[in-house]
Parts: sequence; C-alpha cells; structure tokens
Amino acid sequence: MEKSENKGCLLALLELFKTKKLDDIFPYERRTILSANELSFYKVLKSGLPVEYSVFTKVKLEDIFKVINGSENWNSWRGKIRSRHIDFVIMEDANPMNIVLIEIDDKSHNTAKAQEADKFKDKLAKATNTRLIRIKAKRTYSTDDLKPIFNGEP
Repeated sequence: MEKSENKGCLLALLELFKTKKLDDIFPYERRTILSANELSFYKVLKSGLPVEYSVFTKVKLEDIFKVINGSENWNSWRGKIRSRHIDFVIMEDANPMNIVLIEIDDKSHNTAKAQEADKFKDKLAKATNTRLIRIKAKRTYSTDDLKPIFNGEP
C-alpha cells in the first residue's frame, strides 16, 4: 500500500471515529500472509516437495511445542513461545511428529532483538531434537535452495 493510500485510509478511519460509536468501528483489513521473499520460497518449496509432505506457513511456536507440565515458571516459559512463529513447517503426512522447521532470515533478523529471538528458536529446536533450517532471504529461489532440507543439513 502506498503512503498516500495509507494516509487516505487513516483519514477515513478518523472520520469514522468522529461520526460513529466506538462499538461500530472495526478497524481491520486483510494483509498478505507471506512477504514477497517468503512467497517466492513457498512456491519453490511446494513444487519440489514430495506429495507425502505438507507445508504450513507462519505456525505459532505454541502450536509446535508446549511447556512441560509442572515446570517451574510455567507461565514465563509459555510466554516465550506464545507470540512467536516459524516461517515454514514441513510435515510428513504419515507421521505428523516428523517435521522440519524453516526460517527465512531477511534483514529484519539483523536487529539485536531479532537475533535474541533467533537464538531462542535455535535452542528450542536443539532441545526438542527438531530440525531447524535457516535460509538467507533473497528475491527468488531455485530447487538448489532446497538441498539443505533434503540432504539433512542443519
């Protein structure tokens, strides 16, 4: 969305606030699930993946992992996985516990906060014996980019 379109949407929203009750306003709009880089990777991944595997996008860590019942500071540990996601999960259809996690590392991963989150995901994957593959973001991908997935590379 262009900056001028954003400004127009914001002005329209502000006008709604003037004329309607707060309960009448529902300020949401759809957005794309995947970035352009992620969509490019997804298309190559889908085309190169055997039919007995499924691909899921933007899966919450809490959908993949859980805090062990009775753990000390359970809520704190849950908070670490609650609002984070993995870019792609490949699952073997015949064995849903057989998964591979894929993170596309774009420039947003260069911040200190993002690097801390990446380290947490790496540690989580290692602690749970789950394969996590990091792929450097680029505009387009080829089937060569899938080699680490199929060759069992980390």
